[in-house]
Amino acid sequence: MHNIKKEDTMYSTDTTWHGLETIIETITKEEIPNVLHPVKEFKIDPSCLTDEDGNELDSTMLEGLDMEDWKIIVADLRDNPKAGKMLPLHIPKQGYKIHQNEELFDSMNAGCKEVFGNEYEIKTVGTLGGYKSFIMSIYLKQFEGFSIGENDKHDQFFNLTTSHNGSLASAIMLSVIRIVCENTAQFALEQSEANGTQQKIKHSAHSEINAKWIEDNLKKWIEKADDYKTTLARLKNEKMNIDQFRIFSSGVFSDAKSDKLSSQAFNRINAMESLFVRGKGNVGETKLDAYNAFTEYFTHHDGQGDKSKRLAKGSFGRGNDWKQEVFRALKQQEHFPALMKRGETLYNDKLTFEIGKSKLN
Repeated sequence: MHNIKKEDTMYSTDTTWHGLETIIETITKEEIPNVLHPVKEFKIDPSCLTDEDGNELDSTMLEGLDMEDWKIIVADLRDNPKAGKMLPLHIPKQGYKIHQNEELFDSMNAGCKEVFGNEYEIKTVGTLGGYKSFIMSIYLKQFEGFSIGENDKHDQFFNLTTSHNGSLASAIMLSVIRIVCENTAQFALEQSEANGTQQKIKHSAHSEINAKWIEDNLKKWIEKADDYKTTLARLKNEKMNIDQFRIFSSGVFSDAKSDKLSSQAFNRINAMESLFVRGKGNVGETKLDAYNAFTEYFTHHDGQGDKSKRLAKGSFGRGNDWKQEVFRALKQQEHFPALMKRGETLYNDKLTFEIGKSKLN
């Protein structure tokens, strides 16, 4: 679901999957007026309220309706050609703080400028759900074609999401997913949370998102991205043969409590053997070949359905979880011997069982 309503505008430098974007060559503050309107708050006077039939509330109802601690949040879209009016968004308590779209845009831009100079590009900025949410996605040029394995090349995006209706805290994140709609926002939040490259700030009274906070988090996450590259270089130089790959894969598809290897895992290992040896860029000799086999299998081969469904599963679903799991298994050298020991026992037990079953048939 894209959740782009008639009052929303999604500015983009190129086409997106939903086709609802407004394309502009360069995203600057001057070029995106429809998404930077202020969100305002007003006190609620119960004496001005009416019921659904337009009748004023009686004294008994007014006495029981204490609105002193509440306010109404409204988007001022009178100058927005898509709306032309004030748009109610939320009724929070007085302690709720609005994180204004324009302030967030300025802080994201300033933070990136401090870290990357001019080596970044704002690719998407817009509102969702009838101005209830605000998103921003920035392409980081230094990570162009960043690779975690031969078959998993991607770019890195610095994203922001916030809401004005209480549904989301404000969040910044480093992710391989570019946000262009509600679906991609959710995927980016999940992926960055799993990778430890996300920070959230609630709309509490004293909350603040500024360029310095953004800059500090960006620097920390860049170190994490560099760690990926260092790990890949190590894996490329560490040997693994086909028998070790079978054992390693069995360890990945199990845990310390496992007493047997499932038939699904056994079949997957058999299917990945050819990818380990002859997959794209692979020769079947290193731990990096093992990682490549997993990423190619779970990106392009696992499951039924058309190519787009398999890619979605491999990028955002359980397939993506397995790709992250195999990378953790290869990176954590201190746990690797135990994983291999478990995998060897489980794989040999399963192989013996399958051979016995085939003889009976």
